[in-house]
Amino acid sequence: MAEMYRHGCVSAAHPLAAEAGVNCLRRGGNAVDAAVTTAFALHVLLPAFSGVGGGGCALVWQAKEKKPTFVNYRERAPLKATSTMYPALDDGTVPDKSNSVGYRAVAVPGALAGESLLLSKFGTIDLKEAMSPAIRWAENGFEVSNALNDVMTRSVEKLNRFPSSADIFLRASTPYKIGEILILRDLARSLRCIADEGIDVFYRGEIGQTIVKDVTRNRGLLTREDLVSYRPIIERPLRSQYRGYRLYTSPPPFGGVTVLEVLHALEQFDISRIGHNTVEGLRVLSGAMAYAYQDRRRYLGDPRFTKVPIKILLSRKHAKSISGKVSSERSHGGRANPPQGDSTTHLTAVDDQGNVVAMTETIECYFGSGVTVPGTGILLNDEMHDFDPRPRRANSVKAGKQPASYMSPTIVFKEEKFVLGLGSPGGSRIVSAVTQTLSNVLDHGLSLSAAVAAPRIHCENSGVQLEGRISRDTAEKLVMRGKKVNLRKEFDIYFGGVHAVAKAASKEGLCGAADPRRDGVAKGF
Repeated sequence: MAEMYRHGCVSAAHPLAAEAGVNCLRRGGNAVDAAVTTAFALHVLLPAFSGVGGGGCALVWQAKEKKPTFVNYRERAPLKATSTMYPALDDGTVPDKSNSVGYRAVAVPGALAGESLLLSKFGTIDLKEAMSPAIRWAENGFEVSNALNDVMTRSVEKLNRFPSSADIFLRASTPYKIGEILILRDLARSLRCIADEGIDVFYRGEIGQTIVKDVTRNRGLLTREDLVSYRPIIERPLRSQYRGYRLYTSPPPFGGVTVLEVLHALEQFDISRIGHNTVEGLRVLSGAMAYAYQDRRRYLGDPRFTKVPIKILLSRKHAKSISGKVSSERSHGGRANPPQGDSTTHLTAVDDQGNVVAMTETIECYFGSGVTVPGTGILLNDEMHDFDPRPRRANSVKAGKQPASYMSPTIVFKEEKFVLGLGSPGGSRIVSAVTQTLSNVLDHGLSLSAAVAAPRIHCENSGVQLEGRISRDTAEKLVMRGKKVNLRKEFDIYFGGVHAVAKAASKEGLCGAADPRRDGVAKGF
């Protein structure tokens, strides 16, 4: 049985980070304070997944005002970027990987600008206090977790390409072992400088100048003008209804529109009667996913550069069209988007006043571009990897443009009462992870922990990825129904890492859930 917390709860991808957020709540901080504190801790404890050299987004529910706000601090293409800057093949792959490894993959970081704005607009503590636990762990060291060891092992070749990264994250060109102590001295100095002097030292001052010099020296595109001109965007989240629940989620260029499109299609079926992870249930779910992903490939991009037909995609007419195709088993194939990264993290924080934050941050692929700016300890993102490297598409590269993202922080209400907040990392699997967790709770009545842990599928083209705990018999029956099936391992990081907080069943407190596919926990008091 999940533990219940009366005063607040944080669910995040590392136990120490979650504890830092809960301690912030204990000292009187609100959900935004806790979320930003947790985010900075994750920058240090899981540096392969997020950092000040990356970006993200946050969905904030202000309980007193009964108002949702979405803060977009996604990275942007440098002003020197062009739609033909990468040698892309017809299928969207870039053979030399220049859009995912090295200096030409780096987009303008937004993490610090977004986190600072969140604190100044919604928080009660200052940047220095929020950064304090992170700085302490960077200076004194921390044990390498299973997840960090895993991605270090996967990224040895990339890290060894850049001596400044290999010197920090590898020992004699090999990964740190689980439980060994990792100290990030250069990063600690940079974080302390930012805490003392404010984010201008990154965007306008000494740290930013060091970053730009290193990028320029290595033929990257990032300039001082890019850093100085960066601003987060405050906007309205998408809002929709699902079976009597009110949902808020991320607007374009993020993935919320695709989450809602899948749910709207599922709403045309009696999902609870069909049953959880039954053959028919998985057939319907995979079909709805495939059509929604097909729309995403065609339409989703930065709405400041690309017209995204949100009203059409989220219309009931479109949902019925998708459900009709799913029912008749029409083909829903299509080419995949160029691959997107997995190196993302999500956290959810709720306080005793009812404020909620669902925050997703990233540096794109594991360890981002692989580049650590010498002397700073700051890993730079490879967010240019999230663009379609082919020109004349909704998500093509353009100067100042944000790439499309699958990030889908989501908050759910029922009759004006908070139900749950959640999100996930996992590249394209973010949408499928969030959608299935929501359906597990709202359609099938699973507890939050069971909903997060339940085996998942993913389908964005003609093939269906099944997590190994789904039976071989079910997989074989899906094949008989015309599906191309790939059965993966039992608890597979491929399927994301949902971190969620919900109103407890007793209605008197909160409960949290952390994805067993990663190393996170939910903590509270």
